Amino acid sequence: MLDIRGLGLRERIAYYIANRVDDQRRWYARKSVWNRRMLHVWVAITIVIYVAAALSLYSDELGYSGLSRLFDPLIVLVTSVLGWVQMKRHSELVASYNLAAHEIGLIKGNAESVKTESEFSDFVNEAELAFSREHTQWVARKDAT
Repeated sequence: MLDIRGLGLRERIAYYIANRVDDQRRWYARKSVWNRRMLHVWVAITIVIYVAAALSLYSDELGYSGLSRLFDPLIVLVTSVLGWVQMKRHSELVASYNLAAHEIGLIKGNAESVKTESEFSDFVNEAELAFSREHTQWVARKDAT
């Protein structure tokens, strides 16, 4: 840390961008992609279970007698999956993480205008507020449930 503080303003800005801003942007972008993938997985699982439940409901007519007894457990399972999807809030997280990554990208663009120590301090404060804003929103959403 002392070595970094000993660098010139341009070098410290470059270091902060590369090791903090870019890192945070990558993290939010990765989390957005992961949550989108998980949302798709859980939606697919829900559809498969619904189809299985429908087939079990009409299994006697389809010539597979005995499978109709699976209908009730499948409905319980699909309801549980839907509850899980609602609890995990993957779609909300996709939007939230995308917004945070975009905002961090905009803030990164402001680095070009930093010319003084005071402006660098303001830039770092703005960036750190953006990083913490999404976390604060997440805590508020979590507490609301």
